[in-house]
Amino acid sequence: MTWMGDGPGVALGVLAVFGVGMFVFVVVLLPWSVIGRRQCARMVRQVERLRPGWPLVLGQIPLSGYATAKSAAVILVVLLDAVEVWGYGDSSPRWTVRRTPRGVNLIRSGGITGSGIYDLEVSDGEQRVSIRPCDLRKLPWFPMSRHSDFAHALITLGERPQDHLVMNEMG
Repeated sequence: MTWMGDGPGVALGVLAVFGVGMFVFVVVLLPWSVIGRRQCARMVRQVERLRPGWPLVLGQIPLSGYATAKSAAVILVVLLDAVEVWGYGDSSPRWTVRRTPRGVNLIRSGGITGSGIYDLEVSDGEQRVSIRPCDLRKLPWFPMSRHSDFAHALITLGERPQDHLVMNEMG
């Protein structure tokens, strides 16, 4: 039995649900994505102006599904002896993590979606920061970390991706 076999009322109901879904996407999610991308680009320009020439790692604070694009975005400025943590609108780093041997790790977050989710952690034993690397300026819709985002972040932090990434586990 198909949904068309149940009569025109069911077909109209399905079309109405589809229409409402498209309306929500166009009115809510699409502008949110565009605004988030612009805010991230503005944040990058601000940090680049204050820390010219230093490598950056862009990402999101883990488990930030309930946060706004402004508060979830974070930038790590990779200095010779430290990593600075910057957020939206900051004129100075929120905190600093010293760079130490074995201070960069991928850790399983567990999170809402299961144990296949990883966070990139930089720790010096006293301070730490965990992020999900992704360049919010380039993403067309929702911020999702990719294997290449983690690899780029690890290289920027002076690490060898093959020492951290397992190709079968990272999507």
